[in-house]
Amino acid sequence: MRAFFVLLTSIAIGTSSAQIPSMQTADSLFKAQNWNSASIAYEKITKANPNPKVGLTFYRLGFSLYALGNYAKSIPAFSKAINISGNPQVMFSLSCAYNKIDKKDSSLLWLDAAATKGFNQYQTIVEEEALRNLKDNGKFKTVLQKIKVNAMPCLALPEYRSLDFWLGKWKVTDTKSGNPAGTSSIELILDECVIFENWYPITGFAGKSFSLYNLQEKKWKQTYVSADGTLAEYTGEQKNNSLVLTLKSTDNQMHRMVLYKDTENRVRQIGDQSSDNGKTWITEFDLTYSKN
Repeated sequence: MRAFFVLLTSIAIGTSSAQIPSMQTADSLFKAQNWNSASIAYEKITKANPNPKVGLTFYRLGFSLYALGNYAKSIPAFSKAINISGNPQVMFSLSCAYNKIDKKDSSLLWLDAAATKGFNQYQTIVEEEALRNLKDNGKFKTVLQKIKVNAMPCLALPEYRSLDFWLGKWKVTDTKSGNPAGTSSIELILDECVIFENWYPITGFAGKSFSLYNLQEKKWKQTYVSADGTLAEYTGEQKNNSLVLTLKSTDNQMHRMVLYKDTENRVRQIGDQSSDNGKTWITEFDLTYSKN
């Protein structure tokens, strides 16, 4: 009798354990887009473990319910996933769920939270059917711009465009004498994030420079390399409509380069050198770029 009781107990425990699917099973159902079975599996798993270290299980439960059209039921699952992980992707999903049940204020609130957390899937937002009815909403447009900045800061922020006056094909002359100094071709590369210069002097070595606005430091960075192995790395900022770049060389001398738009078709580039830590400057070169 005792042996039968032990056997019966072990069977009951085994049956109870078997009722909770494994994560592998649930994930396989999710990947197969078997949303009904996946939602049942994840619901059982989350009830058995309501406080996991990561929010993926609750997110996939919410996603499965959302795919089934159970928008209201997906909201608690997405909310739990956000409480655990704070993932902006889940905030976006929660925004869609709220809009599906016509709670636009909550939808916009969570979309803005996703943007603030760095959500950068701009094209996804533009094409998302669940948010299409918000396209003319002023708050939505504001949040969409934040997401665009996250996705494409070089296109969306004016700081990245402050050196665009230098773009083009130029003939370059010595400003004082008017003698030819070379030619330069300057273009935008890498999704308009980097200004790429090709410099071909009349005498001396050809060179290339890569200029980029560093959003974290709020400074411009320029790396210049030439055919004789020269490497110069400048740091600078906009001052009085000019870009002022400086570097400190190994001989403790400072070098400064100033770029500014002289006229619509002319740019000046002035290079100075200082031996007293920037107290006084001597001009090394003064070049005028004229559009070809």
